[in-house]
Amino acid sequence: MSQDAHSAFLETLENIKVLPNTIILGDFNYPGIDWVNYQCSNSYAQRFIEFINSNALEQLVCSPTRGDNILDLIITNMGAHCTTPIITPSLVRSNHKLITLDILTPPPPPVKETIVKNLSKANFKLPASEVESFTIPLQKDNDIQDAESYTKALYIHLQDCMNRAIPNKTKTPSSSKKKPVWWTPAISKLYNKRRKHTKKGQISSRKIIPDQH
Repeated sequence: MSQDAHSAFLETLENIKVLPNTIILGDFNYPGIDWVNYQCSNSYAQRFIEFINSNALEQLVCSPTRGDNILDLIITNMGAHCTTPIITPSLVRSNHKLITLDILTPPPPPVKETIVKNLSKANFKLPASEVESFTIPLQKDNDIQDAESYTKALYIHLQDCMNRAIPNKTKTPSSSKKKPVWWTPAISKLYNKRRKHTKKGQISSRKIIPDQH
């Protein structure tokens, strides 16, 4: 890599805003770094190490990935949630070895359930019949006060009647409308394209068969 390419790469890297749960990985081609002590003699590699240290990151790969060099790196600030990387021979024709690790994510938060009325199982005949037969005695000496008392008592009775007539049910929030974090516009476009061809019966088990015009 030329000096200009090194400088451009490091400038791009230094402009990255490191957020929680960040993982940066790839073939960085810095063979001269001692990843046990985070030391090197190359100025560009030292600048790379300074980026890692200044952002409270760590590099997880400690075994050679190409020859005797550690070129393929996993840089992250969530090392406590990652298993030790396992280095194995490549599965394809590549001179780089394969790196695998597990990311231990916390369990999802408990689903918040709410209690709502189940209108599909409501018995609306019950409140109608009880309202028709509802009465309280009125006192002739204070008709206005008794009318207000009657209205209040009728409202309370009707509310109680509706609670008995309409059963409750537990409702959980639907997650079907929320797309996962990996659902990018490119994946969405490919998914919709395959779905369209599936409906037309123009899809094979391996690839999309283009429309025949």
